[in-house]
Amino acid sequence: MSLFIDQRPEGKRQISLLGPLDKTLEKALLKAIAQPHAGPTEIIFYDAAVLTATTLTALHAQLNQPTNHTTLIIYHSSLAQDLHRLGLPFRFKGSHYSQPNPPIQPSTIQALALGGSIQSLQKILAIVARLPKSDLVLFIVSHVSEHEIALLDPLLQSTTAYRLLIPRHLATVQPGTIYLAPPGRNMRITDGLVYLTCDGEKGRARPSIGELFESLAYEYGPTLMAALLGGEGEDGLEAMGLIKERHGLALAEQQSSDCKGVTSDEQVMMDAPFSMRLSWQEIASFFAAAAQPQLPPSQWVVDCFLQGVESRYGYAFQDYATGTQQRRIEKMVSESGSACFFRFQKKVLTQPDCFDRLLQAFSIGVTQFFRHPEQLAHLVENYFPYLQSFPHIRIWLAGCATGETCYSLAILLHEAGLLTRSQIYATDINPIFLQQARNGLFPSHELPTARETYQRSGGQHNFDDYIVPHGPFFSVQPMLQQKILFCQHTLVNDGVFNIFQLIICSNVIIYFNGTLQNRVMDLFARSLHQDGILMLGPTEGLSGGNGERHFKPESANMRIYRLKQ
Repeated sequence: MSLFIDQRPEGKRQISLLGPLDKTLEKALLKAIAQPHAGPTEIIFYDAAVLTATTLTALHAQLNQPTNHTTLIIYHSSLAQDLHRLGLPFRFKGSHYSQPNPPIQPSTIQALALGGSIQSLQKILAIVARLPKSDLVLFIVSHVSEHEIALLDPLLQSTTAYRLLIPRHLATVQPGTIYLAPPGRNMRITDGLVYLTCDGEKGRARPSIGELFESLAYEYGPTLMAALLGGEGEDGLEAMGLIKERHGLALAEQQSSDCKGVTSDEQVMMDAPFSMRLSWQEIASFFAAAAQPQLPPSQWVVDCFLQGVESRYGYAFQDYATGTQQRRIEKMVSESGSACFFRFQKKVLTQPDCFDRLLQAFSIGVTQFFRHPEQLAHLVENYFPYLQSFPHIRIWLAGCATGETCYSLAILLHEAGLLTRSQIYATDINPIFLQQARNGLFPSHELPTARETYQRSGGQHNFDDYIVPHGPFFSVQPMLQQKILFCQHTLVNDGVFNIFQLIICSNVIIYFNGTLQNRVMDLFARSLHQDGILMLGPTEGLSGGNGERHFKPESANMRIYRLKQ
């Protein structure tokens, strides 16, 4: 988080901002903007995905000066979209993805390899179970004594459609086959043949991960992807460096952090030359996408990818409707220029700015002021009088997007004399949406529609009484913002955080599958006051998520419901 001011010899001033815009950086930026400068000024935002209302209005004032020579240069696509929405001029120098390359060619992975200790058995089974059938060959080596009962072979047989072999010496490597290194033997692959030996240093593990991985590095070169699971011992570490040198992908399991400190073995793993460190769920996504890299991706591969996304970033999209998943992912893959799904998922799982775009794609941002005015007018006329009976009114607007619905509701509450004793909790999964909503800035071209839908929603005065114009955009009055608390909350896995007299969730749950719809309906039932009101979108109802378990229609045609008593 840094700000640099560079006075160029030709008289140009360049203000560069690195990192997200925190309060300290914002204060420095506003001070720099206020400094008089006769020549041209470039203000460059390298990393910021969203700006505050204070900064946006200051930039608008700077750009609107009669002798303006200021240029905004933007690198983050989310910020570019917001500036475009508000009508502020800028030059975009970023890309949809942080490494703008020529069209990416399909994945050329031909062989996969997994190595780990006996403690990694469950992870090996889970990765193999997620591997779709293909012509890839997979080699597995697990540290197990030749005197112990072999567990991996029968367990793998029950989890995969691949042909599974514990190979004999000089067996020919065949596509679509899993080769499991036998206990007490080192396995090497050379010229398409399997070599089994009893050699190796005394006291070293046999089968050896390093022996197999080293041979695979020479056999497959850049068409190999190998993953080392667990953090016990040094077997395989040197070979992973060789795989990377020969342009293969050398993956290591990311060790979970805890309070126990770092062991010497874990430190060795951390210092080793891997291509990247991933959770086992992300490794499963890499393997699945390598097995089926074609477009569009199968639902099987998408499921593996989304599990990897949750492991890396904490956002769970697996229970979105399959159509929603496919449409959004296919659109992103197309925008990325990727010719295969493997390269796309690699970028998302290893580049946070690419994940930001995935989050934007999965976020439901379709909204406007006084959307569904007939429904709002019905709410005002028939249920606002009921809210009068509460000394303090708590309202939850779930899936608030960029905030238009929140401010619409606040205006109607104000005109009913209820706003002063109301608290609106506006939540969304997307932190960028929440900051835009918090800013309360909206494009001026939305005004004609907002004025018309305000009247149809039962508005008693003039919509313009509640806004302040700023040329290409307008801001809402502070009295409305003061009664709305914007906070991040996901309907997927967050729980009850208050009890509400009114819950509004419009056109959100239609994007979820049945499992998640059930969960959301349970959450609404636990969050609603016993005499409270739930209002859903016009295209939704109690059939989604078996809502009739908890709710009964109060005004079914307007999608308004109460709890069953």
